[in-house]
Amino acid sequence: MNDSLIRLELEKILSRQNITSVFQPIVNVRSKKILGFEALTRGPSDSPLHSPEQLFQAATRLGRLPELELLCREKSIDAFIERQFDGLLFINISPMALLEPNYPKGETIRLVEETPLSPNQIVIEVSEKYPTLDIGALRHALNYYRSQGFRTAIDDLGAGYSDLRLWSELRPNFVKIDRHFISSIDRDSVKREFIKGISDIAKSLGCEVIAEGIETEDEMTTVKNIGIEICQGYYIAKPSNNPPVEQITTNLVEMPEKISPKTYYETIQSLCQQVEPLNKEEKLANIWELFQNPSTHTTLPVVDQGKVLGLIHKSRIMELFSTDYGRALHFKKPVGAYVLPAAIIVDKETSLEQVSELLTNEDESYVRQYFVITHNDHYIGMGSTRQLLKKITTIKLNNARYANPLTMLPGNVPINQHIEQQIKLKRDFYLAYFDIDNFKPFNDVYGYSKGDQVIQTLANIILENSNPNINFVGHVGGDDFIVIFQESNYHTSCQQVIEQFNASQHLFYSEEHIKQGELTGYDRYGIKRQFPLAQISVGIVKSDKSINSVEHYSALASEAKKRAKQDQQRSIHEYNQSSQTKREASLTR
Repeated sequence: MNDSLIRLELEKILSRQNITSVFQPIVNVRSKKILGFEALTRGPSDSPLHSPEQLFQAATRLGRLPELELLCREKSIDAFIERQFDGLLFINISPMALLEPNYPKGETIRLVEETPLSPNQIVIEVSEKYPTLDIGALRHALNYYRSQGFRTAIDDLGAGYSDLRLWSELRPNFVKIDRHFISSIDRDSVKREFIKGISDIAKSLGCEVIAEGIETEDEMTTVKNIGIEICQGYYIAKPSNNPPVEQITTNLVEMPEKISPKTYYETIQSLCQQVEPLNKEEKLANIWELFQNPSTHTTLPVVDQGKVLGLIHKSRIMELFSTDYGRALHFKKPVGAYVLPAAIIVDKETSLEQVSELLTNEDESYVRQYFVITHNDHYIGMGSTRQLLKKITTIKLNNARYANPLTMLPGNVPINQHIEQQIKLKRDFYLAYFDIDNFKPFNDVYGYSKGDQVIQTLANIILENSNPNINFVGHVGGDDFIVIFQESNYHTSCQQVIEQFNASQHLFYSEEHIKQGELTGYDRYGIKRQFPLAQISVGIVKSDKSINSVEHYSALASEAKKRAKQDQQRSIHEYNQSSQTKREASLTR
């Protein structure tokens, strides 16, 4: 079709206002509520400019883009009101149109003022697909909309020319991630890391992330596990004149709550430095001499019969001795009279995460270089803030690298490292190995997507019942989980996991299978037979000082789990290495 005919067709569409607005829901998949609707435009069904791509390309090429966009805005607002939609209305505006010299100012606010809507119900979307040569002018234009009460969004983040600069300059209320990064994200670790980074940046900037272009349940589940709860795409609903709102919210899959386990499982004991403390009666003259040695810490703890009184800093002694008069006055005074009591004192069993929170909650104008570590309220050493931050960074990167992509729980490498740490510190612990029985036939009948939901549900049940602020929770892979308990009530926690998992079976199985208590499937040899519903087996191994390898613990836990699966009467098998006895828990399946 040549330009003359396209010009005539476009002119006819604009003069007759012959366009249609369709809407695609934007949904919070956790609350199962619709946040709003994106308005999209279609040309006449019998026109060569029916598709939005051809329609807007023609308007751009022929200099009619501002006129077309204003018409689209008017039509979408009228249609939104006519359908009595709740929530926000997302309207697209291209940067090219927004920066046109003849772009009509004030028309959008005029359109809204003539309706029952308020400006804060309207979200102005600016796409990143188009080159923006003057970000300053665009920022000025969007600031005008914000001053009128409108919200703003960046569309197609990651697909455009300006990358993150547009985001940082415009500070929108929403960012919508381009479909390219959502497609097959459940199978692409690079895309997952990109989206995690976007989610982290969004939190720091105080804006919401929308994952658009979601076409499968696995994609939706993955972005939700990353922490993004607002979704849009064909999987939820296609754009239509009148999307079925009630059906959309009803059909949304009931998904497990976001997993939020503890991040750093090591205790502060791993960073304890042996620094000789000062007795409170020690004379300042001796401490002055001590600080002359370059190898001496610039901050030293002061104790009284092992109890920490506080810290004394080198700068404090230098201040006292800065004049001849000061030296003479303080020379023979005990250090206990000058100690600073406002030290951060933590027990050796305190987690790295808790110490980090104590330090970061301090006055922002002052960052402590050291903190004191105790055991039973008696001094045992000091810790360095610098080493703490370095350690946390290393652990965080390690956990992210080896996290299970489905649950985001620590995988095999962090699990083994944590067990090694417990062996090194000679700490008591209980290693529990959780496994889902009859999981293969469930997967075969209901599909892997439903199977992933079962695994995520078990992960959350384990976290709810194992106090992840104290105990370590890891995901070996598939339907296998590890919990390293530091608490003596481990058996009760395991029992509660089993009971809650059994109570959740109605979420996965059909009413028919629940009633029958079994389903037909194929075993690993391809033989068709009946299988009971999925249930949990747990093998438990208590720590023993004679075991000094992760491999040994792993073998014992696997054997204990195997025994639990074989016993049809009990779900928990506990192996006690130190007494060379085995006892089965009395919990009946």
